[in-house]
Amino acid sequence: MLLYNLHIAAFLIHLVSFALSLFAHIKDADVDILVAKHIYKTNELGITTTDTLTTLNANSWVSINEGLTCFSHAIALYLLYGKEPSEEVNNLEHGRRTVEYSFTAGILAVALVLSVGSIFLQDLLFILGINVVIQGLGWLIHYEDDKREINFMYMGAFLLLALEIVYVLLQTYNIAHPDDFDLGFYQAMGIIFGILYISFGLVKFFVKNRDIQDEMYVIMSVSTKVILSWIIIANTHQGFIDLFNMFPVGVHDLDWRAIELYLTVILLIVMVGGLFYIYNRERKKRDYKPISTYVGTVTNKNLRYDL
Repeated sequence: MLLYNLHIAAFLIHLVSFALSLFAHIKDADVDILVAKHIYKTNELGITTTDTLTTLNANSWVSINEGLTCFSHAIALYLLYGKEPSEEVNNLEHGRRTVEYSFTAGILAVALVLSVGSIFLQDLLFILGINVVIQGLGWLIHYEDDKREINFMYMGAFLLLALEIVYVLLQTYNIAHPDDFDLGFYQAMGIIFGILYISFGLVKFFVKNRDIQDEMYVIMSVSTKVILSWIIIANTHQGFIDLFNMFPVGVHDLDWRAIELYLTVILLIVMVGGLFYIYNRERKKRDYKPISTYVGTVTNKNLRYDL
């Protein structure tokens, strides 16, 4: 089964990405998680200051995300072992994917923002929470039959996703920097994030065959997470090189700009080619048991048609 083989490939890719990411941490890249503090005094206008609640590291969140994704694909291999395409497989895969994306899609978005700089606690909670709601709407759409309800949930999901994307884009564009600092890769990171995240919703909306959906999502998930994860890592390392003329963890011989550029281009080409193949490949028709329909009264069910 192609879906099972895709999960094998995804498991191995994320395992390698997770292992390599562990060697790319930069402790000095920790950023503050801020909380607003409003101060009021008698006969004075209130002022707002910020306190640091804790610090987080974008590269660490990348490693956590890659590890969770790898584990999720391992669960898929266990759940789908020996099974052929069926409604049961669709439901198992959709449930597993919903749980995975509820964590990993939000964690990756947070890592993007952390790679730019400090953020407020409420912003972090907003990103994680809004992502859970989006995945919940996707889960409801999977089981809903009423077309009007489905369209309403699609609108809600796309609106929430748009808010998340706009927030991330604002963070990646709102950067003051020295003239010799290359901001282009940070802006590209935000744009790529928006395009790839929207593509998940478009596939769900336009591709009605759930077998095709399941296979497409594996390819899109691997490509999206690996691309964005290593853009975050590369931007962090290159930022230290550009700003401090500093080569963290012995990577002075690596061209991080080339790494993220080539990796992004190659994976996008592979993703588009894989999606085209999956959508157009020949498939075996499923075997369906005949549904018996009786014609007659309650006491007269001698006539039967097998559909």
